[in-house]
Amino acid sequence: MNLIYNNGKPVGRCESFEIEKVQGTSDFIKIKKFSFLNSSVTENQQMILDWMLGETADVQEYSFHPTGIINELTGRSKLVPRLLKELWICMEEQKRQQVIMRFLAIKNGYASR
Repeated sequence: MNLIYNNGKPVGRCESFEIEKVQGTSDFIKIKKFSFLNSSVTENQQMILDWMLGETADVQEYSFHPTGIINELTGRSKLVPRLLKELWICMEEQKRQQVIMRFLAIKNGYASR
């Protein structure tokens, strides 16, 4: 098992990984059998994660990137419920990163809900 780090802190484990180089793009990291070290999230984190997954349910892209959905949470979009915007803005940065990591892991097929 290999540890996966985010900002110098371990966030998960994986069975194996490999770096894939694709000419003209950034390197991709392929991870097999990823699991989070801390499998619990707060109720507020779960509400935001559920909304993000629901909003992007029809998006099927390789190496999904969350920039658009995060912009919705921080921008003036009326598509995001006010409560979720407030939760996101008031949430500590580490908690936000946990949501994003889980979101990416689920969207890219490395983890399940």
